[in-house]
Amino acid sequence: MNQRRKKIWFCIAAGFLVIASYALFLEPNWIETTHIELPAESFPGLSGLKIVHISDIHLKRLGYREKKLVQSINSLSPDLVLVTGDYTAYGDDFHPVLGLFARVKSKYGIFGVLGNSDYTDGRGMCLLCHRAGSKKLNPGLPIKVLRNSHVLLKTPQGSVYIGGVDDPVNGRDDIDQALDAVSEGAFVILLSHSPDVVRKAAGKKIDLILCGHTHGGQLGLPFITSLHTGRALYERYRSGLFKLGATYLYVNRGIGTSYVPVRFFCRPELTVFSFEGQS
Repeated sequence: MNQRRKKIWFCIAAGFLVIASYALFLEPNWIETTHIELPAESFPGLSGLKIVHISDIHLKRLGYREKKLVQSINSLSPDLVLVTGDYTAYGDDFHPVLGLFARVKSKYGIFGVLGNSDYTDGRGMCLLCHRAGSKKLNPGLPIKVLRNSHVLLKTPQGSVYIGGVDDPVNGRDDIDQALDAVSEGAFVILLSHSPDVVRKAAGKKIDLILCGHTHGGQLGLPFITSLHTGRALYERYRSGLFKLGATYLYVNRGIGTSYVPVRFFCRPELTVFSFEGQS
């Protein structure tokens, strides 16, 4: 009987070790590329273009996962790369982030917004926006950060406004300022670190909202409380594509992790949007 119990406990321990190893080392580095096709008739300014969306890199150093991310993005030859915040781990340096984006190739550039972890350690003026030790904006960076502002992108297919709100988790977002002076009837993509912006965006002419922050919960098992969402709104918009009236919302599962460095049935995600189909 004792031998049988030992075998049972050995199997349990071995199973736990396998699962823990998978969640700690394999899945967090196993990036999934998700392809989303949206109707070209609803997005005339983007017909034929390819947009890559990533979020929540939580970068500490340029390791295997980050190099794989760059390779995956560049292999897609994207027209546009959009990033929805949390570039670093809490309190970490931004220099590795700049090194990562310097390697990313995008026809029309890289645009992003800041997330809550990007403001930790009192770094209100991070190197993604400002020159080191200065309040002056840094114009030569590989990524253009939108802080309650927008840019007008002109392509052969047409024009599109890319708006970005500052970190909504801690109330730094101002959607009215971000979309101020946007032409009436124009096509608009809004970048927000978290889905908190959804309520404020209601009733506004926004065609596509891209978010992150939730990490997809980091645990993808049913009936298991997620590690990262923590709020009813984040549980509702944990990950994936949603249709809110005339607006599409996409919540990306992110690349990195926080709190606990594990993922289980919730792989890190790189999202590719194409605009070819019909409604």
